Amino acid sequence: MELKQFSRFFTFWMIWAALALLFVSFLPWRFQVNDDELMMWLVSGAYTGTTESFAVFLHPFLSWSFSKLYFFAPSIPWYPITWFVGMYLSFLTWLRTLEKMALPKNQRLLLTLLLFGFYIHFLFFLQFSIVSAFAIAAGWVARWENSRDEKKKSSLFPSDVLIIFGFLVRPIVLFLFLFASLGIWWCWYRKSSLAKNLALPLLIGIVGGITFWLWVSTQNMQDIKEVNRLRSQVFDHPVLQLQKDQFRDLYPDLYHFSNGLIDFHTHPELTDKLPDWKDLLDQKRADVVNLLGIKAALTTFIAHEHLLLGLFGLLLVFSFLIQPKWTILGLGGLLGVLVLASPFVLIKVQVYGIIFLVAMVCTPLIPSPKSPSDTLINSLIFISISVLAYHVYSFTRSTENLIPGDDLRIDLAGLPPNAQTYLIGKGDYYRDLLFDKPLPFQLLGWPTLLPTTQRKDEGARNFYFVDSATYFNNRKYFLHLERKESRSSMILLASPSCLD
Repeated sequence: MELKQFSRFFTFWMIWAALALLFVSFLPWRFQVNDDELMMWLVSGAYTGTTESFAVFLHPFLSWSFSKLYFFAPSIPWYPITWFVGMYLSFLTWLRTLEKMALPKNQRLLLTLLLFGFYIHFLFFLQFSIVSAFAIAAGWVARWENSRDEKKKSSLFPSDVLIIFGFLVRPIVLFLFLFASLGIWWCWYRKSSLAKNLALPLLIGIVGGITFWLWVSTQNMQDIKEVNRLRSQVFDHPVLQLQKDQFRDLYPDLYHFSNGLIDFHTHPELTDKLPDWKDLLDQKRADVVNLLGIKAALTTFIAHEHLLLGLFGLLLVFSFLIQPKWTILGLGGLLGVLVLASPFVLIKVQVYGIIFLVAMVCTPLIPSPKSPSDTLINSLIFISISVLAYHVYSFTRSTENLIPGDDLRIDLAGLPPNAQTYLIGKGDYYRDLLFDKPLPFQLLGWPTLLPTTQRKDEGARNFYFVDSATYFNNRKYFLHLERKESRSSMILLASPSCLD
């Protein structure tokens, strides 16, 4: 029986998802990582003065599209709007798919609550890898469910647009889902019809990868791409980020780099150190292959993600109730993969987010030998609602932690006209300036490496706004700078050329 165009279930959650998006947009939401901020500034022209069509991590087609949108309508924040809309459409696709699945109503409600919690959390902390994973997972599970309908002969579905979108946002995420889906197919189904569903995503990945390579080659961006690849491999190296202190005295430049303090603009020779740093860190990989190292790798970037951990725990309990064998095997397999990967990959929050989405794709597909009692499922629903209610309440209090940007604006306005200004700190400090065009500052340690951003005036005056934690943990780095008075909560430092 076909679904009604707008069932009550779908309409209810569609409205709630829209209200949540509107609600979060008026709260101090933020990008979870500097990469999103920098890519937004690049494509909008805020960072270099010209809209750039290459944003390093995005597929060039998407970054080129952003640059054109900003060129014709620069006052519209296209970048975050796209992420918000992508998350919303992905959630609606999940809803449609859950409606089609042969699930009891209370189980469908539980899975919807878990998805809704994930959705609102990562609206508040936008991160491009999560946006990509949420879209791909939604398109993926919709594709698998549609393929079960014998009446649908088409191999293309509207939800496939989300897979393409997710690939353009973060190409590597699509290949992670391909790998996971191959595992799901091998463990549970081994049916040719489901294996064929991997063909289109694989084709998207292959064609997209070829176009990425062609664009980089024809635009002569190979060197920029290689330097950014090396920079990411060094900065996100597990040995460096999990054992920073061992490099403080022997390799001070590497230690400062790990805290985002390398200025490639004024010290371009540091770029040449990246291959040596990568080799050094690779040689020290064995240092993290022990119980303490593995524990640090698995817990460092998840310790404060209480909601994500709670959602994951509820999903595991539900999965265990319907199929304990596969839940134990699946959890053991995922932990095994994480342990084996921990010396090679920094296990960040987005990695856990992607794993959660993979589990969300798997759980409804697990062949269930038994149906849990309504009492158990309703208890999980009650716990989920309580967790989400507390999380929403916490969001409403988030404005109390907002750092006003008025004083920072005054400090920036008081600097000399030819000043080169750097900000060193979390996005909380400059959130009020996030959408300024042009930006009155640059982020130290995260240059675009594009020709238009290279310094033309070596005599320009340098000023540095530094958060106190970074300043006191890296005192040696700032010894040659003079401290100035500042109205903002950040520490203002000036280079020697500013002392006349």
